[in-house]
Amino acid sequence: MNTLSDTVSCTQNQLYRLSEISYENVFLAIESATQDNPVIVDFDETLFLRNSTQAYLESIYPRPLGMLFLLVVKALKPWRFLPAPLNRKDVSRDWFLVMGATILFPWTLLVWQKRAESLAQQYCNRPLAQTIDANAQPPVVIATLGFGFIVNPLIRHLPMSSVKTNRVQIIACRFWQGILDRAAGKLKMVRAVLDERSVSQSIVVTDSDTDQPLLDVVAAPCLLTWPDARFVPAMSDLYVPLFYSEKVKNPGKAHFIKRVLLGHWVFCVIAWSCISPHPFLNSLSLFLLTLSYWCVYEIGYQENDKVGEQYERHPTLSEAYHQKKYTVNLKTPLPWLYSLAFALPGCILFAISQSELPLTAAATQLYSLVDTPLSSASLMHYAWWLIYLLVIRVSFWLYNQFNEVTRIWIYPLLQAQRMFGFSILASTSVVGTILLVSFLVSRWIQYCVYRCGGERRAFPVNVSCLLLFVLLYISLAISTSDLAMLTTWQAAIAFTYCVLRSLKKLRQLMPQLRFIAK
Repeated sequence: MNTLSDTVSCTQNQLYRLSEISYENVFLAIESATQDNPVIVDFDETLFLRNSTQAYLESIYPRPLGMLFLLVVKALKPWRFLPAPLNRKDVSRDWFLVMGATILFPWTLLVWQKRAESLAQQYCNRPLAQTIDANAQPPVVIATLGFGFIVNPLIRHLPMSSVKTNRVQIIACRFWQGILDRAAGKLKMVRAVLDERSVSQSIVVTDSDTDQPLLDVVAAPCLLTWPDARFVPAMSDLYVPLFYSEKVKNPGKAHFIKRVLLGHWVFCVIAWSCISPHPFLNSLSLFLLTLSYWCVYEIGYQENDKVGEQYERHPTLSEAYHQKKYTVNLKTPLPWLYSLAFALPGCILFAISQSELPLTAAATQLYSLVDTPLSSASLMHYAWWLIYLLVIRVSFWLYNQFNEVTRIWIYPLLQAQRMFGFSILASTSVVGTILLVSFLVSRWIQYCVYRCGGERRAFPVNVSCLLLFVLLYISLAISTSDLAMLTTWQAAIAFTYCVLRSLKKLRQLMPQLRFIAK
């Protein structure tokens, strides 16, 4: 690969040897350029210190619907079904997002035209722009894998005399064919506009490793990151329930699937829905109430990160937290509003699911205008749930105020509140209790290992949960004469679920189990 030490001296047609890649070297190369040395500048996070595509997607209104659209597309990943190389995420994802946003929310184009001017003024890389303006000799090319209809309004409002005098040529992706342009790459897009000789003698300034093919064929390749450049994801300042838990607190760990659904909701479904007169309706109500719980609980997650950053010597903070990509403050009414919104239908459905009446009769009674036991139960459930949420919030706040050693003894109380929270609405069975206790204690042991200097992931928490469940089950079987309460379908489902969760770790543990002599 060429280096910046091979930068062309445009005044004397000889090579200047530059000691290292630096901003000063970049400015020197641009200042030395002549009309034979085009200056090719990347746009996103180089000349424009933000990502233009993300800034455009930020313009979708109404914003909650825009956020929902972005989350759905990213979850479905429609680019996976395209042939190679179009099925690559870096090639097609932005095209799908921009196309979908423009088609579904066409007024975004008008909003963008109004936002572009202020964004261009605010995020222009002024030192680079001024250096380009200072040398009127070389042609200036802004080459980007962004989309032309997005970058053109920004470029038009940049505080650059080169733009005002039409000295700048723009190479960007087209609207409909943008996916093909991005797949072709910047080198091919540049060669479609500039001849081979101009490309080979040009100066390229970019922050993107994906521009490597172009950097390899030019006279002065300048690959560097600008200190004020920021990649700000679209809608990162918009509150979305559980987004902080998923993307900041536990990025890449499938938090919602593994901890919220499989590690909370399913356990509670086994404990309560299996003994409910209407199990499927009960499980739906538990799902809504689980979401309600986590909306409030994750406020403590953000608080925990901030306390750790401020007071702990070695806090466990994700890269996403350090990069400050998610700027929403969870200490606002929004998490509570979402929590209460999830809780209302959850409590109503829970009351219906606990009734011995047929579903149609229960629903009719609930929505009648007169006071009924079922409607009273729903209101009582909702009141108790609100109290429960307040207890959860206060408990996590207190947990965050103590040091690591003290937290070891508070942690099981938080876990108990989580796993047994639904007991304020209805009691569970003996089997449900030992299942929840098994999970609670296994998580506490794992936490103790972590706080005492061990590796959290090294502890087989699911195997521990299975072992504790079996031990508690056998203990109860020995101590009771009523085996009927233990030999139930609920017990079989609970045991099966514990086994399924521990299978992966058991396969890893089995080869390690051997006699000491071997």
